[in-house]
Parts: sequence; C-alpha cells; structure tokens
Amino acid sequence: MRRALIAVGAAALAVTLAACGGGADSGTTSSAPAPAPTSPAGPAQLPEGWPSQLPPVPGFTLVSASGTNGNFTAQYASAGNQTQAINDYALYLQNNGWAIDALIPPGANGMWGFRAFGYVVTLLGVPMGDQTIVTVNVRSV
Repeated sequence: MRRALIAVGAAALAVTLAACGGGADSGTTSSAPAPAPTSPAGPAQLPEGWPSQLPPVPGFTLVSASGTNGNFTAQYASAGNQTQAINDYALYLQNNGWAIDALIPPGANGMWGFRAFGYVVTLLGVPMGDQTIVTVNVRSV
C-alpha cells in the first residue's frame, strides 16, 4: 500500500512539473529574470495643496494621504480607543480655529464635521486592534 501511495505521489509530481513546462530532471532553467528588489516606501506625506490650516495633529501618525484641487483624504493612526482619538483630534481642531459643522451632529456614528478657512472637514474614527485610524476628508467650499 505504501509503495502504491509513493508511486501515485511521484506520478502526480511528474505531471505537475510537466504542466509547468519542465520535467523532474529536464535540466532546463527558466529564462525569466529574477524580480528586482523593491525599496521600502518612505513615510506618508500630505499632498501638494493640502490646507496649511490643517497640519498633522501631534500624537497622530500619518498613514496615507491623497487628493488634489481642494479635495483631500488623509488617514492617521493613534494609540487608544476610537472615542478618545476622535475627541483628541476634534479638540485640536477647535483650539486651532475650526468650528463644528452644524450639518453633522458632533460624534454621530463616530464622525465629526468642521468648517473654517474655506474648507469642510469630516473626521471618522475606526478601531484597528490597539489603535484607531482617523480618516480626515477635506473639501473646499
């Protein structure tokens, strides 16, 4: 029985190798070039044109950012729970000239809205393990 299993396994391996373009001992090598090593991505940066009145908030780490023409999105990571992270970010904005947007009830569904300097900003926090990811959407008005 054991010999039968070994024979079946060897036959399956030979069929698989043949299907991939080479035999078990064909002596052929692939002519495909080896993949080039990739360099690690640099730290995330805010895109050109990001409002200067909305600098990175101390204690938050920029994870990603994109956008143009007055419409931007950035994601920041913060240690701690969702409520605390959003409250910290919201408090920072309020202390730096941003007014709560009356169209978005503060804290509704973990979201806050602000207006100032010709922009509307919405914040949404999502817990991710032991940290929170805060998404900041910016739109010119």
